[in-house]
Amino acid sequence: MKKIESIEFADALFSAGTYCSVTCDFCGRIHFCSESYGEWTDEEDDKKHFDALVKGCEEEPDGYVECDYTIRFGVIDGKTGVEGCPCGELKKYEDWIWNHRFVILDYLGNRHRSQKLDVDYLGKQLKDTSRL
Repeated sequence: MKKIESIEFADALFSAGTYCSVTCDFCGRIHFCSESYGEWTDEEDDKKHFDALVKGCEEEPDGYVECDYTIRFGVIDGKTGVEGCPCGELKKYEDWIWNHRFVILDYLGNRHRSQKLDVDYLGKQLKDTSRL
C-alpha cells in the first residue's frame, strides 16, 4: 500500500510554501534541498547551516532527506508536514479524510446552510434597524 500522500492531498495541504529546509514534526526528519545551494549563500550563517545539513545527512541518513527541489510543506493538526516524507503520517490524515468523506461532506453542507441562515438573519436585522 502506498505510504505517501496523493498529489491532490499535497496540492490542498501544501499551500504554506516552499523552503530550502523543513523539519517534519511527525517524525523529526529534516528535509533539505541540496540543489538550491545558491539560495543558501546569502549570508555566512546560511552556508554554515547548509554544510551542517549535508554533514548530518552523511552521519545520520535516516534523520535527513536530501532533495533536489525546494521543500513543500503545510500544517495539519498543528504540526508541520513535509511533502513525500517517508514517515507516511500525512497519508494517514488523507486516508482518514477520504474514509470519512461522506460524513465530512454532510457536515460541511449542514454547516454552510446554518451559517447562511445566520448571515441572512443578521442581514435582515441590520436592514430592519436601518429603517429606524
